[in-house]
Amino acid sequence: MDRQRTTYGNVFYFTMDRLRTKYGSELVGGASVTPDGDVFLHLAKVYSLSHASMHRGNVCSDSGPFPDGVTNGYRWYPLAGGMQDYNYLKAQCLELTLELSCCKFPPAGELPALWTDNRKSLLAFIQQVHLGVKGRVLNGSGAPVQDAVVEVKGRKNMSPFKTNQHGEYYRLLLPGNYTFTVTYPDHEVLTETLDVPHGPDQYSAMKHDFLLRQTPATTSLTSANLDSANATSAGSQDVNLEVGGASARPTWTGLSVALGLVAALGPLIG
Repeated sequence: MDRQRTTYGNVFYFTMDRLRTKYGSELVGGASVTPDGDVFLHLAKVYSLSHASMHRGNVCSDSGPFPDGVTNGYRWYPLAGGMQDYNYLKAQCLELTLELSCCKFPPAGELPALWTDNRKSLLAFIQQVHLGVKGRVLNGSGAPVQDAVVEVKGRKNMSPFKTNQHGEYYRLLLPGNYTFTVTYPDHEVLTETLDVPHGPDQYSAMKHDFLLRQTPATTSLTSANLDSANATSAGSQDVNLEVGGASARPTWTGLSVALGLVAALGPLIG
């Protein structure tokens, strides 16, 4: 084990890494910090501190010291066009990179020791899937909806987090109070504040469903509609119904017949 620790430098680093953008990433002390920087750092340290030696910050001959065995990718060396940035910005995937050895191809005889040193870290890292909050977004009828935007105040992402085809959402968050904003077409914007606990201890993230309210419909019957209806002697007549800024065209059969009768009987009554 002593030989392994002196031969191999263990490094675990997190994004964002390599490419700074205008979407919430900024330089802080030489590091490029993302809106979810606290989660990235937590995930990195969960692995490092659970490792047999990574947390000691042992380094390879061509790299500097890494406190607690972790470093910000941009602080280490900038890189444009990396998959970590793309997946985080476009697909909300929080990706981290493990550097397990200074030797790219360690001898087969040392693989069991590498596995032993990393086993506990891998299990602890996997358990972090239970961080934060998860649930569904339901429309005014109580049905789950796809592509509802679920945002957390103070965490502006380039591509907002959206619900999947089952109306499900999830956000990896450390324990604390967070204000959520949920938006979906033809529904009122919903804002709720949640007290998020530490889910990994219970092997389950906090579960919370957001129930939206449909935007009240407004009916507009203009004089033009009435003139058109009066000109119809019988049958059905389409009347524009404005709903939430959009135009729908239901058929109002009863109304058109009544207006048609008025138009036909008008000369006789006069």
